[in-house]
Amino acid sequence: MDVKNSYVSAVMLSLKDPRELPDCSGVLLGPRVVLTAASCVCALRDEAPGHNRDETRKDASSCAKHVFVTSVLYGEVGDPKLKELTTQMQFHTVGGSVRPHPELELFLDGRGGIVRRRADLAVILLDEPMKQGETEVLLSQKEAQVGEFLVMAGYGHDQAVGGFYGARYFRKNRITGVRPSEGGRILYEQQGTYAYNGFEGGPCFREEGGRLEFVGVAEARADQELACTSILAYRNWLHEELKRVPDLRGGQPFKP
Repeated sequence: MDVKNSYVSAVMLSLKDPRELPDCSGVLLGPRVVLTAASCVCALRDEAPGHNRDETRKDASSCAKHVFVTSVLYGEVGDPKLKELTTQMQFHTVGGSVRPHPELELFLDGRGGIVRRRADLAVILLDEPMKQGETEVLLSQKEAQVGEFLVMAGYGHDQAVGGFYGARYFRKNRITGVRPSEGGRILYEQQGTYAYNGFEGGPCFREEGGRLEFVGVAEARADQELACTSILAYRNWLHEELKRVPDLRGGQPFKP
């Protein structure tokens, strides 16, 4: 658990009720902008399982229009053995408008699982500045390499074991593959049976020289492969989206 607030830029994402366990994670890039996986907020399961056995395609028109984002800042830890239950937490929730990548494509099987995807990214423009959780996020200048370790951070919960509201976790995962032809997908290995493997929609960081470099966004609803969507392939779109954000104060949140 990230009790030292090393990854406080990772935020909780809720589609309906921000008081319940989050549906996904995201990363705060500036006071009013969050980046997440489009698969967190688009092509939501609105049909009964088995309703359609054929593969279906969803695009940006299938996305939710408005979601809730909550930042979590930790204080004193009461009992190191029970961090989730005894750590002081400060919450700040802000609503936001969803802006998916215009080339987003999600291909679903009959159960609603995603079998293929393209441009799996979405910006959330917050209705007001986030009061806490903002840290400097540096855009990586180099792609992930097979064999290196990236830090995944976020708020995960498993359908079988549940989870703890506000508990932000992190772990290092080894990269097993990089696929530029698939929109810059970065595959990473699953470590054992640990429930919080994906941190869906959360950031994938490289820790180098005492700083964090933002490399990608963890895909959501990835039943077969754990992967991040590399932001390098979509950097131009991301910068154009950031230009739309009012009152950034201090220019772009990314620094080379």
